[in-house]
Amino acid sequence: MSDALKYALLWVVSVLFLSSGRLFRGQALTDKDKEALTRMLIAETSGRANVDETTAIAQVAMNRAAASDDSVEAVVTPPGASVAGVWNKSSAYATRFAGALDYPEKQVARVREVVERLAAGTAPDLIGSRVNFIHPKRMDHPSSSGGCPSNRVVVNTQFGLRCVPKWAAVEPKEVGQALFSNPYA
Repeated sequence: MSDALKYALLWVVSVLFLSSGRLFRGQALTDKDKEALTRMLIAETSGRANVDETTAIAQVAMNRAAASDDSVEAVVTPPGASVAGVWNKSSAYATRFAGALDYPEKQVARVREVVERLAAGTAPDLIGSRVNFIHPKRMDHPSSSGGCPSNRVVVNTQFGLRCVPKWAAVEPKEVGQALFSNPYA
């Protein structure tokens, strides 16, 4: 299947889910989902990202779960899988996920508050249907000629121009230090 066809199919799926209202707001979170979201958010941010960025990262997981018709727990528990791909297959993520509740209580409590607001439906919708995120600060700058490797494109971020994966340039939106985007193949 060509990349263009994969992008087109995922766009159609995202539009269908967006129009059907099956995104994170209507999704009930089980206790296992809340525990997994808490662990994932700590593994991804160490509980130090601002509240909006933490909320938006959780919404990515919830959107992926809704789009995959699966639980949030299944989406984020290492390695995690959904229609948008694997959540994070690195061994470092798996280690941080497993030990997440051993982080300082202040960080764990902060993340739990975000998860509880999401579960109660009181968190704002910060990212719409987006199912991907990256931290562009860690991405390379374009070359001196302004180009990027063939699988990357230039996006203007709060950190300046960055070479990001092509999927990250599909309706990008920055929240905190993260860049959120729509489905990719």
